[in-house]
Amino acid sequence: MPRRADTMLDKIQLVCALGIYRTNLRDELYCQLCKQLTSNPSRNSSVRGWVLMALFAGSFTPSERFAPSLTTFLRDGPPEFSEKVDKLLRRTCSSGTRGYPASWLEFQAAKNGKPLLVPVTFMNGHRLLCEVDSASTVCEVIQNISDRLEIKDSAGFSLYIALQNKISCLGSGQHRVMDAISECEQHTKQMGHKESHSLWRLFFRREFFTPWYQPGLDPVCTDLDYQQVRRGLAMGEYKTESDEPLIQTAAKMFYADNPEDADFNNITPYVTTLLPEDHVDRTRIGDLAEKIKEECASLELFSRKPNLNSVKAEVVANAQEKFPTLFSRYQDVSKAVLPELSLQDAIVGVSSQGVALYDGPDRPRVQIHFAEILAVTKSRNQVALTLACLGDAVLSSHHADDLCLLINFLLEGLKKHSTVAIARQDVTHL
Repeated sequence: MPRRADTMLDKIQLVCALGIYRTNLRDELYCQLCKQLTSNPSRNSSVRGWVLMALFAGSFTPSERFAPSLTTFLRDGPPEFSEKVDKLLRRTCSSGTRGYPASWLEFQAAKNGKPLLVPVTFMNGHRLLCEVDSASTVCEVIQNISDRLEIKDSAGFSLYIALQNKISCLGSGQHRVMDAISECEQHTKQMGHKESHSLWRLFFRREFFTPWYQPGLDPVCTDLDYQQVRRGLAMGEYKTESDEPLIQTAAKMFYADNPEDADFNNITPYVTTLLPEDHVDRTRIGDLAEKIKEECASLELFSRKPNLNSVKAEVVANAQEKFPTLFSRYQDVSKAVLPELSLQDAIVGVSSQGVALYDGPDRPRVQIHFAEILAVTKSRNQVALTLACLGDAVLSSHHADDLCLLINFLLEGLKKHSTVAIARQDVTHL
């Protein structure tokens, strides 16, 4: 038996969950609402009924048998409510049943008749309010952000959601944004707090680089990547093996962030904010600051005054080359079979350098470059890569659809951007 619903949100989520998880009850739930809204003398009761109808429409659809009757009912209803419900219903028909009941945020927006706005944070700390609905996908939000920021190519960017110290990648596909938020609210509730106190955050950041990506061509894109690299260094996410590459990168970053500080008045506090606390002995800050000043002089940054976008592009290009494993999309693989190797419970990573298979935290056991992949096919939960030299590589994964789509997308993109030809078979000259 379900636990007793104590609040209005509890009751709404319980009823929505019945419609989501029990298909045989969906028509009955819609019928009961239609009955409540027919010739109802109470304005308050009618408004509540339409709010619930909107939450139903954003969660699940009626059967094909009942859908025409519901459409007729909406056509005869008050436009201020019925048009919103009809739009949500069409969106849900297109995207399918959602995975979680309506969130507190959705309930508040529906109850107050306000647009549903979610804040998305960028790596430079700026935020953007995005209007969504119950059926909005991650792909749609990314496209919306790209249009508003005028990003020319959003491939490789993903949405992430964070709650407390946990962060999850939502990818860039058909995952519903409001399902992720609802899941965070449910977790907050399990921790003994109200859903309205759930401190989730959405982030827009690069997950992987495409093989054809050239830093600097799109200034907006370059700045977003640059800010992510800078933040990654400060948080200890991106670590260098020695001080030398760190000093080279830090010098370019200091110039990019302080182009007018030729006297290095802010160099010491800047270095303090750039490095993670556990990365270097704080007593060495002065020494590192001096080395960064010397590197700036060596590169003649403040005398040549290079374009800031080009300097940021150099930082991004360096990260693209040095941290391919940190700019990859990863999926679990239950089994990977190659001609001379078989792995259980492995991880596949797709980056700008190709497809890599890992069975531990160290370097990949297998690295497959895109030039070696002749074809990609999918059957059920398996993805088969036809390779030029090694034969076939078969990857078994519950994420086979996403994996196949991504690899094919990158291969097609390489073909469009390629200026060379790849020999796929030997030709016998007559």
